[in-house]
Amino acid sequence: MRRILTAVGAAVIGAAIATAPRVLKGTIVGRWLGITEPEPSPGNADPPASGSRTRAGNRTVNLYVILLRDEIWPGDRKFREMNPHYRADKQCVYVGQTSLDPEERFKQHKNGYKASRRARKYGVRLLPHLYEDRNPVPAAERKKQEERLALDLQRRGYAVWWN
Repeated sequence: MRRILTAVGAAVIGAAIATAPRVLKGTIVGRWLGITEPEPSPGNADPPASGSRTRAGNRTVNLYVILLRDEIWPGDRKFREMNPHYRADKQCVYVGQTSLDPEERFKQHKNGYKASRRARKYGVRLLPHLYEDRNPVPAAERKKQEERLALDLQRRGYAVWWN
């Protein structure tokens, strides 16, 4: 009787592995079999999402730039002090980095979740043309790359706030 149950159990587990390995992910049987992540189906494999681990095991983040309303310039002394070389023909912007999609992070700023006061109060929209070519960024370099983008924009005459 024991052999029959073992054979039936092995057949059920084998069928689960063949059809949907995610069913066993995180279970005792899944750990015993070494199933940690389901295999993507050929041709439908999505690239790793921002903030996730890539095939090489490196975490990535995205830089983003938010256009700020012009009212920030006369209304925020610290912002003016941080941007002594601002040119009036350029825009005021906020530079940040996130493991989320930049659109989702912008929504969080506007809703007040982990928001920069300046991005929440003065944020208008994202300016993808200023950051898309720099994404994704290895997480180990995120602060350096965020600062590099902010300083580059300042050199070009933008008024920039970043942390």
